[in-house]
Amino acid sequence: MLTLEIAIQKIQVKQAVRQVHTEGIYPSEVAISRLLAKAGCFRDKKFRAALRAARREICLEP
Repeated sequence: MLTLEIAIQKIQVKQAVRQVHTEGIYPSEVAISRLLAKAGCFRDKKFRAALRAARREICLEP
């Protein structure tokens, strides 16, 4: 169950990154956390890793 929850959270981060980037806004932790339901989510390493991975997919991180 926990892995499913993590997978869903990663998908939500990815979608938020794409949405913010499409609007011309840099997908920072602040910009993304405004779109996510879980407050303080980037305290968790998994969320930060998902954010970095999503940024890499759209060529914003090496």
